[in-house]
Amino acid sequence: MTDADAIPPSAHRILDRVQNRIATIARAATVDPALQNLPTAIRKSEVPETARRYIALTIRALHDGQPLQDTDLRGAQERGSQRAEDGVPLSLVLHNWFQGAHVFLEACADASDPEDAEGFKHIALAYFRLHEKMIRTVTDAYQDEKAAIASEERGANHVLARLLVNGQDGSGEAERFGIRLAASYAVLAVSFGTATDERTGDTTGRAVAERRKLRRINRVLGQHSRFPILALLEADGGQILLPHVGADAYSDASDLVTKVTAEAHVQLTGALVDHAPCPSLPHSSELAQEMLKLVTAEERPPGIYRISDISLDYHLTRHTAATEHLLALLTPLEPFPELIETLERYYAHDLDRGPTARALHVHPNTVNNRLNRIAELLGMDPSKVDGVMKLGAALKVRKATYDS
Repeated sequence: MTDADAIPPSAHRILDRVQNRIATIARAATVDPALQNLPTAIRKSEVPETARRYIALTIRALHDGQPLQDTDLRGAQERGSQRAEDGVPLSLVLHNWFQGAHVFLEACADASDPEDAEGFKHIALAYFRLHEKMIRTVTDAYQDEKAAIASEERGANHVLARLLVNGQDGSGEAERFGIRLAASYAVLAVSFGTATDERTGDTTGRAVAERRKLRRINRVLGQHSRFPILALLEADGGQILLPHVGADAYSDASDLVTKVTAEAHVQLTGALVDHAPCPSLPHSSELAQEMLKLVTAEERPPGIYRISDISLDYHLTRHTAATEHLLALLTPLEPFPELIETLERYYAHDLDRGPTARALHVHPNTVNNRLNRIAELLGMDPSKVDGVMKLGAALKVRKATYDS
């Protein structure tokens, strides 16, 4: 007698009924509050696809009275590895697989008639043997991938970038890793926008989305240049070292940002310092980070900024003997935050009182009254050339000081 011969006829009847409901059962397996904060691609595509596949494989194995084969389990291995790479906690991964088991057995129970008790008992016992093998496969794949990630997390690319921006010689490590260093690099300090999937209050879902975003960005970096691009990146940004391969730094960086925006679905704000030989990279790195800090403090739109784009702002925000004097110009306004905001908006709208009033949600006469009050308190007219130059500079210094 074969294993198939030992299966009660009622078990086959139950499985045949469930076979016709695979799509419905797979959808039910994905309606789980624990999954709702994971990225959409996981919830709406990968989980349902895996559920449909393994419900069908399970029904076949139970019909045949045979265990799942290694080829059947390859998809489970891939999903286990993917979830580890995504940073999804193992407890949540296993919860999802057990949720699938619960939904499948519930469907079998619903498909059973009173006289099918023997068949349902057989299915339940046989199913748990199959499920145990699936769980071991997923867990082993997850843990293997986690170990691989841990060893690569601070890999060759990261190590070399860190050495170069710290002013150390990276040639020995580059030779050991088999990486060809360029003679010079441009430094692009970057701030990444928030991807759609990151906009969740759930810590796990946000961490998974951040990891996926970084993978997309690193994939673009890996395809961009014939010399390896070196990078020190976290979920919110970092530094990218662009090798000098013929194109000017701005064109190269612009092309890269266009690709990141299109392929990684991430808005990027960057501060670029032109190509410099490796020994000069610590200075380039420091300058790029200072520039990015200024650009983000001023809430400029996404894009790439060079020192020529922000030269006045950069100059004004360096601490000099004049810094305290400029800050002191605004001291009489400090008790009146609405006056400081009005002055900021007034200059942001090129001294046009109409748009200033609309931005402040007040009547234009209110803007006039506030500007007159500012002139009275400061002893200078904010709409005259001398006032515009001094107070505009003071506002920039104040913002840089408060945001530092």
